[in-house]
Amino acid sequence: MPKTESAKTKCDWCGKEMECPKNRLAEKQVCIKCFTDKTDEMEKIPVGKLHIDLRIDNFHELAEFMVNSIDEMVELPTAKFYRTKRRKLK
Repeated sequence: MPKTESAKTKCDWCGKEMECPKNRLAEKQVCIKCFTDKTDEMEKIPVGKLHIDLRIDNFHELAEFMVNSIDEMVELPTAKFYRTKRRKLK
């Protein structure tokens, strides 16, 4: 796999310095911290128009975010199911 050239840029939300492939510099830039703290503005950006700074040195932050997101996705339907079916389950 050929190595992609990268350039220094800054997160469009907090200004933190980050790297981005040169072919993605026209997109909105977001560091992993700001991505995990998502804003309403960020959610309006179309898929493919946002570059997220995912590097091996910040992978633990992404992993934590993914685990928390999965917990939320599982917890909400489970709680709703229990509330609606608990009388039948007794």
